[in-house]
Amino acid sequence: MADKWEIGLGVPKLVVHIKKYSGLVWQFRWAAGNYPPGCELYLLVGSGASPVRWPFTIQEDLATLTVKQAVAAAIPDRSPVYLMFKANAAAEPDNLAAGQVKAWK
Repeated sequence: MADKWEIGLGVPKLVVHIKKYSGLVWQFRWAAGNYPPGCELYLLVGSGASPVRWPFTIQEDLATLTVKQAVAAAIPDRSPVYLMFKANAAAEPDNLAAGQVKAWK
């Protein structure tokens, strides 16, 4: 008998690289055309009860994340990070990927 039980699908591994003296800009394209109206894509960064939420700006089929240098530099190395998606305001968020920040000092 297996000594480990798993139910459901695991999330892909995510590493967010942050350089001390520059901000972060990243983009995702929605392969099926435009993102659904009212959807949200965001990163949750940090641990504890109040992780920092970095939202993507969504325009048609392109989602863009822009994080200023001072904000990015304040995130400690190895902080947990989660890529989240909500189909609409009433939907529960889906965890698309999880991992850590790699802070390059």
